[in-house]
Amino acid sequence: MNAGAWASWVSAVVAVASAIGSATAWWQSRKAKAEAARQAARSVEAAERAAGATERLAAVEDARAAQAAEEAEAEEQSPWILVPIPGQDNCWLQNKTGTAKYDVQIQGRKIRGPAQVPVIEGNRRVTLDVLRIGNPDDRVTVTWHRQQDLSDQPHQWHNELPPRV
Repeated sequence: MNAGAWASWVSAVVAVASAIGSATAWWQSRKAKAEAARQAARSVEAAERAAGATERLAAVEDARAAQAAEEAEAEEQSPWILVPIPGQDNCWLQNKTGTAKYDVQIQGRKIRGPAQVPVIEGNRRVTLDVLRIGNPDDRVTVTWHRQQDLSDQPHQWHNELPPRV
C-alpha cells in the first residue's frame, strides 16, 4: 500500500474513533442529564414532604397553644380554693393559678377579716379569719380583678367554707 492509501486509512480510522468518542460523550451527557433530572425531582419531592411535615407540625403546635389558652382561661374562671387549717376554725383562700389576682375582696357572714387584700400572687394563699358559731350561712364570695390597674371587669367566685378539720 502506498503512503496516500495509508494516510486515507489512518484518517478514516481516526474519523471513526472520533465519531465513536463523540457518540459516547453525547450518550454519557444525556445519561448525566437524566440522572440530574431524577435527583432534582427527588429533591423537590423531599422538599415538598418536609414542607408538608412542617405545616402539620405548625398546625399541631397551634392546636396545642389554643388548647393551653382554653385551659388557662377555664382555670381563671375558678381560680380559688378554700383549704381548712388543721385544728383551727380559720381557713386559707388559695390562688390555684399561676397569675396574680388584684383588689381581692372576700365576703361572707362568717368571715371576720381580712375583707380586702391588694394582691394575691399566683399559687399563694391568705388566711381568712372565720367565726364558726352564730350563723349557719357558710357562703363565701370572692371578687377580684385580673389586671393590676383594675381596668378589667371584676370577677366573682362563690363557694362554701370547708368544714373544720
